[in-house]
Amino acid sequence: MKYFILIMSCLALDFVATAEETNNYLLYKLQNKGVITETEAQVIRDQEAEETKTLVSSSLASWTKSLNPKGDFRFRYQNDNPLGYGTNRDRVRIRLRGGIEPKITDNLKVGVALATGFNNNNLTVVTDKDSARSTNQTLGDGFSKKSVSLDLGFAEYTIVPWMAATVGKFKNPIWEPGDLIWDTDINPEGVALKFNGAIDNNIQLFGTTDVFPLGESATASDPLMYVAQAGIKHKVAEKISYQVGLSYYGFSDVKGKILDGTVGTNSVDPTTKTLIYNYNNIVGALELSLKKPFGEWLPSLSIFAEYVNNCSKNVPSANRNGYMIGTNFGDEKLASLSDWQIKYNYGKLAKDAVLDIFPDSDRYGGKTAMWSHEIAINYALASSNWLALDFYYGESTTGAKKPATVLQLDWNIKF
Repeated sequence: MKYFILIMSCLALDFVATAEETNNYLLYKLQNKGVITETEAQVIRDQEAEETKTLVSSSLASWTKSLNPKGDFRFRYQNDNPLGYGTNRDRVRIRLRGGIEPKITDNLKVGVALATGFNNNNLTVVTDKDSARSTNQTLGDGFSKKSVSLDLGFAEYTIVPWMAATVGKFKNPIWEPGDLIWDTDINPEGVALKFNGAIDNNIQLFGTTDVFPLGESATASDPLMYVAQAGIKHKVAEKISYQVGLSYYGFSDVKGKILDGTVGTNSVDPTTKTLIYNYNNIVGALELSLKKPFGEWLPSLSIFAEYVNNCSKNVPSANRNGYMIGTNFGDEKLASLSDWQIKYNYGKLAKDAVLDIFPDSDRYGGKTAMWSHEIAINYALASSNWLALDFYYGESTTGAKKPATVLQLDWNIKF
C-alpha cells in the first residue's frame, strides 16, 4: 500500500509540474510579444497556483475520504490485585489501533487494520499475554519498541441490501449485549454470512451464520466453530424498544485438543491437559432499552440478560451453565463535554459452560468457573475524547475462592 501511495503521489506531482512549465512558457511568449504586461502575467501565475493548490487539496481529501480511515488511542493505568494469595501488580499500558475500509465497488469493500498487541509469532518469548484477547502494550521495558499486529483483514460483499458475506479476519458478527462469552477485542477469522432487514419501521430482523477455524495442524484434524444466530429488534413505542437473539454454537474436533488462548479452567485430562468434553452451546440474550424513563436527567436506560448452556453429552450439570445480568444508563453517546455513561453487570460461568478461549480477559483473567461484578463509568471531555474507570471483583467457584480485583483508569481518543 505505501508503495502504491508513493507512486501515485509522484505521478500527480509530475503532472502538476509539467502543466506549470507549459503555462509559464506561454505566458513568457505573450509577454515578449507585448500582448500582456509583466504584472498581468504574474497575476495569472498567482491565480493558477491557487487553483492548482485547491485542486490538489480537494483531490487528496476526496481520495482520503474514500479510504474511510479510522482509529483510536488509549492510555491506561491498571492495577491487578489477587486479594491475599498473589502479588499486587501496577501497569501503565497503551493501545493504538488504525485502519482503512475502502469501497472497491458499490457492493464490495476491503478492510485492513493494525493494532498494538502480540501475535502467535512472539508469544513464545513473553508471558501473561493473550494474542486474541488483548491489544494492550505495557510500558516500562527499557523503552523497547512495541509490537504491532494485523488486527483486521477482510473483504465484504453485499449480495443484496439485507445480506452480506464476509471473509478473512473481521469484527465479530455475533450480537451479545454484554461480554459474558466474547471478549470485545476478539476479531474472529473465517467466513460469515450476515442478515439484516426491516419488516417495517418498527421491526428489524438480524442474524448470522459463521464458520471459524480455531486451529490448524498438519498432523491432526482441525478444530472448527459453527455459529447460527437469529434475532429481532422491535421498537414498541417512541421511547421503548427491545432486542432478542438466540444462538447456537457448534464445535468439531475440540475434544482431545489444547486450544490456542486457553487459560486452563475447562475440564482437561490431568496427564495430557487436553479437553475431555465436546462443546455445543445454546445462547439466549435480551436487552430492553428506554429513552428518558425518568425525565431529562436520565437520557437512556437499558437492562440486559444473557444465558448460555453447554448441551453436550457427559458434561456434569453443575458445569454446564452461565449467565449475565446488567444495566447501562446515561447519555446514549459521548458526544460533548460532560456526557456520561455508567454500566454494571454480574456474570457467572460454570467450568465447562463455554470454551475458556473466549471470555473477557479483564473479568477474572478470562476464566470459566468464576463469578464477577463489573462497574464502569465514562465521562466525556469532548467529542471522541473521554475518561473511563472500570472496576472488577471476582471469585473462583471451584476450590479456594481466590478473590481478585482489577482497576483500570483510561483516557480514550478516537480519530
